[in-house]
Amino acid sequence: YRGIANRLNRDGIPSPRDGQWSTNTRSKWSVGTIRAILKNPAYRGDSVWNRKTFAKFHRVSEGTALARPRVEAGKPRENPEDRWIVVSGTHPPLLPPRVFDRAQELMSARRQGSGTRSFRAGSALRSPYLFSGLLECGRCGQKYQGRGVNSTKRRIDGSKIRTLYYACGGYVMKGSHACERFLLRKDPVEGALLEVVRGQMEKLLSGGGERILRGYIEEEIAARGEDPRVERDRVQGRIAEIDRLASVLLDGISSENRAFVDSKLRDLAAEKKSLVGRLESLGAISSDNLDPEVILQQGRAALQDLARLMEFGCLEERKEFIRAFVTGVTVLPDEKRLEVRVRKIPASVSLKPGSSVELVAGAGFEPATFGL
Repeated sequence: YRGIANRLNRDGIPSPRDGQWSTNTRSKWSVGTIRAILKNPAYRGDSVWNRKTFAKFHRVSEGTALARPRVEAGKPRENPEDRWIVVSGTHPPLLPPRVFDRAQELMSARRQGSGTRSFRAGSALRSPYLFSGLLECGRCGQKYQGRGVNSTKRRIDGSKIRTLYYACGGYVMKGSHACERFLLRKDPVEGALLEVVRGQMEKLLSGGGERILRGYIEEEIAARGEDPRVERDRVQGRIAEIDRLASVLLDGISSENRAFVDSKLRDLAAEKKSLVGRLESLGAISSDNLDPEVILQQGRAALQDLARLMEFGCLEERKEFIRAFVTGVTVLPDEKRLEVRVRKIPASVSLKPGSSVELVAGAGFEPATFGL
């Protein structure tokens, strides 16, 4: 697939989308595009239904409508080939059927010879690359991905020597005519990036984090307006004042001023009713949720949990830890530099569910740059 994509890119052949459908679409041929074309029966003159399901609630299997799992609802999914409904010879073929069928045989043989791993089988979740999906090529804009390279030499016991790298996805998926080859050794680059993260964590745990957290808390509370506890005290005071005024008016009522007193009492009663409703709504807000010291304590605990996660967590948890701090890394091959964007407060530092104030970082990034 990659060899075909590289040849088409080298010869300047426009890809199907060619960047015209969306500004987010890359205009080069890729491995995925080649594979999709080679597996599409429309090129041999056939029409196919049920190759994919886009349905929200049901899918078709062996002529029967079956409910889709809720987690998949509305998401497109490829159906197995034995569920396709194929009508042969509906239009003139772009490829002779024997050529298309031979391509299917070759692809099937290569899949069987490559073990149980299937194309895009979701192995990224289990891969050893901690920063997969975070590194972006500053030349072509594609994401860097893990890539193992086997050495021509072998160990004394005869086993292969395999070195792990990060490689530009533009080069890997589309060839050297999309982006030049530039490999990053996995262990050194991850070590350097982890030092940036550890430095940020140490700064937060050594006291700087409390100051930054307190600043965020004050900003969040200020953005929400007046502290509900202050307003609640004021409303309660006004209700007590209304009750006192009503008592004074009733004590001084006479036949001469009854109409005036009745009017004033109605106004006070209406105001009190409104204030009581406001007091009930304020009572629904827990004062603990807006207590800066309580929030600060929860933030400190979350930071401690993150520190333990990095030290003792499994691979998936360590990846989650890194993404709490690092929003992205730009690889600048021509300058042999990395630009890292690190959050001042990690995204995982949030308060307990249901809190009125939640600290999830978004603003405030600290850039870090170092050479390779």
